[in-house]
Amino acid sequence: MDISVLYIIQHEIQKNTDVKFAGVILKHPLIREYMLKILTTKSDPQKSLLDSVDSAIQYTNDLSGMLKLTLGK
Repeated sequence: MDISVLYIIQHEIQKNTDVKFAGVILKHPLIREYMLKILTTKSDPQKSLLDSVDSAIQYTNDLSGMLKLTLGK
């Protein structure tokens, strides 16, 4: 997995008002191992993550469709 995917998910998670903190950490520059930390006030962090992943997927599908229309493919 690329860290940019986690940044997109982090961005979507931060839209949730129950989320106090969402951050992506690269554990070590030479090892491609990442950590995503989520702190919420009321909701379950796992549910917030799943909702954010669904939102990110929808956004990328919409973007892909717009690009296909624009580029004519």
